[in-house]
Amino acid sequence: MGARTSLWRSVFNTRMLICVFCGFSSGMPLYVLYQLIPAWLRDQGADLSTISLFSLIAFPYTWKFLWAPLMDRYTPPMLGRRRGWALLCQVALMLVLASLSQLNPTSDLPLIAAVAALTALFSASQDIVLDAYRRELLPDAELGMGNSWFVNAYRISSLIPGSLALILADRIPWSQVHLVVAAWMLVGVVTTLLMPEPAVEAPGPHSFREAIVEPFREFFSRSGVKSAVLLLAFMLFYKLGDSMATALATPFYLDMGFSKTEIGTIAKGAALWSAVVGAMLGGIVMIKLGINRSLWLFGVIQLISILGFASLSADSDLQPIIDARPIEDASLLPADAAPFVAISGETDRRLDLNTATPEAIAALEPLADRQDAPDIAAAIIAARPLTALSSLPVEDLAPLVTLQTNLNTASRAELRAHALIDEDAVEAIITRRTTGLLTSLDGLSLPAELTPLATFRIDPNTATPGELSLLPGLSPSRTLLFLVVSFEYLGVGLGTAAFVAFIARSTDKRYTATQFALLTSLTGVPRTFANATTGFLIESVGYTPFFLFCTVIAAPGMLLLLWVAPFGPDPDRRDG
Repeated sequence: MGARTSLWRSVFNTRMLICVFCGFSSGMPLYVLYQLIPAWLRDQGADLSTISLFSLIAFPYTWKFLWAPLMDRYTPPMLGRRRGWALLCQVALMLVLASLSQLNPTSDLPLIAAVAALTALFSASQDIVLDAYRRELLPDAELGMGNSWFVNAYRISSLIPGSLALILADRIPWSQVHLVVAAWMLVGVVTTLLMPEPAVEAPGPHSFREAIVEPFREFFSRSGVKSAVLLLAFMLFYKLGDSMATALATPFYLDMGFSKTEIGTIAKGAALWSAVVGAMLGGIVMIKLGINRSLWLFGVIQLISILGFASLSADSDLQPIIDARPIEDASLLPADAAPFVAISGETDRRLDLNTATPEAIAALEPLADRQDAPDIAAAIIAARPLTALSSLPVEDLAPLVTLQTNLNTASRAELRAHALIDEDAVEAIITRRTTGLLTSLDGLSLPAELTPLATFRIDPNTATPGELSLLPGLSPSRTLLFLVVSFEYLGVGLGTAAFVAFIARSTDKRYTATQFALLTSLTGVPRTFANATTGFLIESVGYTPFFLFCTVIAAPGMLLLLWVAPFGPDPDRRDG
């Protein structure tokens, strides 16, 4: 009975509740960088190479140990050392994330990069203080469970930028989506205002020099330089394989033909439940087995789970069609798809002038360098609905544009922009599309004038993977997506829970912020560099070989466990 009560108190107490809300606040900005921004850029036409280069903006996560001593040494004028810094970072993050609502990927990439860099800076700073707070709040016996709660909430936070945002983006403009996401930082603000400042028995550094020098001296002298170097190498490689595999997960799902709504519900929902179960199961297992044994067990599961992505990519029926572009007949397509296919032989996507935004029209190559591009775009929009290309003010636009709106692939916003489609008609079209491809205007109560300006057939030479998947016989397997993502994030949840607990155990409470920042910064080095190359690797070798490579590269981290965490009981250790 006593053991059961002790386990219950280790799993459910006020400290665990604080870990939950701190984890949510800590994780959400990272997922904005690694899920929302890539999905936003890809949805607006950015290529994978450009998107993957955005990973380099996350350098503050790698170098955060450089300014972590400031957070150990100095105390803001309100709320105390840990809570004061946390509040400053959270308010700054809310403002920076809201600023994305004013930017456009087609014309503001440098500004988006700057905002992403600021997000990474303030997010990394928030991580420094919340990691230190958690280490000082939790006794050693609760590190495994506390970090499991933290990791769970960290993962749950991904539902906002990675799921809710994608679902909303199918219904409202991206500018409003960014404001909704930014508002969720209030969770961290309220938590910081309510939680207590931790009581630390060991005094912190008394000078700025001590705050910089002593954390490193203590770390390297604790068990010798060789042991410290092996531990640092382990930090570099243990999560490398799954970090690379999930770096461009959302663009991968889009390229497999899944819609944003399917990604937001199936993929992100599967990732949530499996990561929550994984982290909770990991915390309970660590209470029984300890951190060392858990690192071995969870690491094996984490490595094997990467193969699921390889199976999902190999299952795609869309890639052969995309690789064969331009195609001149429907022989590559399932027979059921033939009635719904229109093959033009063109591989460049043409812009529909009857639904395009002013920014999209002005960005067309014949207009982009002209000072009067906004005026031309305004003139085109004022003349809607256009019925003939001869009415264009610039003849060079003709090969790049169309006047036909594809009612099967046009977004809600594009349908609303058409001069001949009112709000009731938009809802009727969207509703009918949920039951399959539209093949006629019958029953939609649309004006007769729309007939020559509407099309239903999909061109496999210009369609995106998501649009190709609308054709009969080409829909990707939602069941396989759910199973693959569930297993992958079960492994990620287990491995991350043990890994973060191991990092926390490896710090000295006198220098929590600096040492925790140093160790977690190292975990960001491979993620930053590897993620920046993933787009180039995928475009060079394809998805399936890439995921097999990720599986192989996960092995060195497992081998280093022989030295840093031998399979067996956890070592006893007292903090300074």
